[in-house]
Amino acid sequence: MKTLKKISNTIFKKNFSNHDIDEMNPYEEKLHLYKMRLLSDDFYERKWQSLKSKFTRINLYGIGMEAVGESMPRLMRMVNDLYENKLDKLEMHVVLPLFPETYKGGVFNERALEIFNQYVCIIDDSNIDFWMYTLKRHKTEINVNSFNRYKFREPGYIETKLGRPLIELSSALLTEGEKKFKQLGIKGDFVCIHAREEKEKRLNYGEEYARETVISNCDINSIQKACLYLHQESMQTVRMGKFECDKCTIPGIIDYANQYYDELMDFYLLQNCKFMIACNSGLWVLPGYLGRPYIMINTVGMNTGWESCVFMEQNMYLPKKFWSEEKERYLNLYEVLDVVDECHIYFSKYKKKKISLIDDTEDEIYEAVVEMNSRLDGTWTESLEEKECMEKYKMIIDKWYKEHAFSKERRKYGMKGYTMNNARISWTYLKNNMYLLEI
Repeated sequence: MKTLKKISNTIFKKNFSNHDIDEMNPYEEKLHLYKMRLLSDDFYERKWQSLKSKFTRINLYGIGMEAVGESMPRLMRMVNDLYENKLDKLEMHVVLPLFPETYKGGVFNERALEIFNQYVCIIDDSNIDFWMYTLKRHKTEINVNSFNRYKFREPGYIETKLGRPLIELSSALLTEGEKKFKQLGIKGDFVCIHAREEKEKRLNYGEEYARETVISNCDINSIQKACLYLHQESMQTVRMGKFECDKCTIPGIIDYANQYYDELMDFYLLQNCKFMIACNSGLWVLPGYLGRPYIMINTVGMNTGWESCVFMEQNMYLPKKFWSEEKERYLNLYEVLDVVDECHIYFSKYKKKKISLIDDTEDEIYEAVVEMNSRLDGTWTESLEEKECMEKYKMIIDKWYKEHAFSKERRKYGMKGYTMNNARISWTYLKNNMYLLEI
């Protein structure tokens, strides 16, 4: 009980005392609390018995709720298991939000809980008292054998097609989203952009973690040329994010992150955009679940972190360049996969190996965005050279995958297997960096 109380206070940032009794004398206070407890216990008990009569079993699962890139794949895997009947629909499935010990923040997005509550029951500030009562009084009647089922991401993809969302916004949420959308002044097609900064990691995880994951940061202004192209094509651009505060000098971009941020609108915007330009951060997982494609720039993780994410044919990416001081050259694709397997996203490990990670240039991003837009519009023509090089690229990826039973980052935490980045590499990028195919 104490542990659950501590967890709930950490999650919801609230004091869960139920009654305002500051002005009562001690005797009135005791009588009031005793009366309310009897009423609450009776109400909760009847609610519990009602649930037991409706479901053949009630299952409790723990899912981390600290970040969009960690939480969404686990929640989506759970929903997908319901779709595929891997979870019994006659049973009730209840999620308890969990957090790493070093994490200082709360739920990554409380509106996400509202959205996913359409599919599974998530313990939040609206029902925490009931579930605390239930876990105290009826803990032996709740099945916890699968509590850790979604502790780790499951290897493999969740497939969808362009325009086919895997989660839906309710009619009430859509109405709310439409009203807020009008305030942004967006008309016609628009593209969402996310350039991750370290402020959120510093606030929620501490300085050390922020420094270690600095290679996932991205300069918003490096996307300027691509944004200007989109504006010329009569598309608006929207800067996504929650803690992003670096000055954005891109003319005409809508700075949603600083001027309009709203937890519901993360979902509404990404469900309605033409595509997303995302950096190597967690927000890129979201558009796929909402039926929209992404182009990921400055990609680092190639063989871990993709588990339970969406496969969509239109997804595309650009990797960072990996410069080896010892070899005095850029690493080829197979070598990149090897070194990412060793270092993942940790700056100190790359530094120890004397490998520098170089960001995509403004021109490379621009050319890839033009390519992405052309492919979506159906005006892209694949050349014979592109086809042959892409086949070689896939052969290298497949070769590495077959020669490795697991990724070391997953193995470290007791996870089996892994999932490769299966997004299309940008051809405009690959043709100018053919050294990647030189093995």
